[in-house]
Amino acid sequence: MRNIILSSLFLVLAAVTAFAAPSSLPPYEFFAGDYDIVGSMPDEGESYTGSARISAGEDGLVLLRIVDGKETTFHGRFERTSVGESDILLFQGEAPEAMMLSCLHVSDPDNYPRLNCLWGQGKKRTASPGLEAFFPAKERIPAQKPASTPPAKPSVNQIWIADPEIR
Repeated sequence: MRNIILSSLFLVLAAVTAFAAPSSLPPYEFFAGDYDIVGSMPDEGESYTGSARISAGEDGLVLLRIVDGKETTFHGRFERTSVGESDILLFQGEAPEAMMLSCLHVSDPDNYPRLNCLWGQGKKRTASPGLEAFFPAKERIPAQKPASTPPAKPSVNQIWIADPEIR
């Protein structure tokens, strides 16, 4: 009996340990969609707005950012930081001296992704980095199509009698 209890306890502990630490990172598809951008230039510069589209690629994310009519493409993926050992989304532009965005990802109360980013450009050193916040641009759940009307059925109160003599 003692062996059965010990074996059962061992199996329960093994199962709990195996499932205790799932990945806390959302899948890349979670971030796919259209966003509105609100940002400010480095060194407490002027504010700006724009738009963005994030799509899931084979090995990460692709960000198409549009600010002042200028399109910029970035490639991003999760990176582990040494400070606080947290995971951030790191987006790197395609040019050698391109912008780099370092983003914290959160979910709003409706479980939509939000990105809060610090950005810099190449090796330029500034007193303070640029800031950008990405907000989902529209509902991510498509509206349900109205159901087709069911065929008319007799009311519960109607009685169908086939024999005219009974009526």
